[in-house]
Amino acid sequence: MEIWNEEKRIWEDELKRLLCSVGGQGSVIVVTCRSKQVASIMCTVKPHQLVFLTEEDSWELFSNKAFRNSLEQQAELVTIGRRIVSKCGGLPLALKIMGGLLGSKQKVHEWKAIEESNIGDNDGGKYEIMPILNLSYKHLPFEMKQCFAFCAVFSKDYEMEKDRLIQLWMANGYIQEEGTMDLTQKGEFIFDELVSRSFLQDKKVAVKSAIYLSFGHKTQYETIVCKMHDLMHDVAKDVTNECASIEELAQQKASLQDVYHMQMSKAELEQTSVLCKGR
Repeated sequence: MEIWNEEKRIWEDELKRLLCSVGGQGSVIVVTCRSKQVASIMCTVKPHQLVFLTEEDSWELFSNKAFRNSLEQQAELVTIGRRIVSKCGGLPLALKIMGGLLGSKQKVHEWKAIEESNIGDNDGGKYEIMPILNLSYKHLPFEMKQCFAFCAVFSKDYEMEKDRLIQLWMANGYIQEEGTMDLTQKGEFIFDELVSRSFLQDKKVAVKSAIYLSFGHKTQYETIVCKMHDLMHDVAKDVTNECASIEELAQQKASLQDVYHMQMSKAELEQTSVLCKGR
């Protein structure tokens, strides 16, 4: 499991009791996080810090993405790619994102332009991943930018259903028919592109349940689902102010006049009505 919350009170009062109640004797819970503060709050043994990928492992991960579309590994592209890989600091997400970005570029001058962009080696030599993620977002086609940014309406680690997501993109007018592709086909193309570029991840087939109120029974169905890496979720939140949570509105971290989309539980509906004041 992956944890982001850095509040010790929530861990002591809620999460610890919940997690310890579901495991049998001898069970082990592995927690991953990006925050040393989270590790210090939750750990029962000394945290294990993962090492960065080696240069060759980094190149293999990057090249599998960058040369996926039958793009020939020309000597000049390989040379530029190696230099870009060194800027990624051995971080898998950065390598996959950059590989996905360059996989959509066919020309040497396009690779050089990416290499010369302001990525890595900043902040006094300390590596930062956000410039790479933001750069990759800026190079998305306009429709993909809108579809990706809309995913900020879902909470971190939320399992998004492919068909439902495409329907929401269509309903909001984010995608247009193109050539022989209708809206659904265009949505599927955009979804697959976002997955291949690692903006969405963990694509898999899952079994979901649905309740048909008119018939009063539950049924199960298979669907394709995916998630978004928490850093990519941060990027989505940064590039749009149209999506917000109830908590963000209540704490005035978002302006109601800018928000067009919210996801909420039934328990939050009453709180929403107070916030919206009839709007």
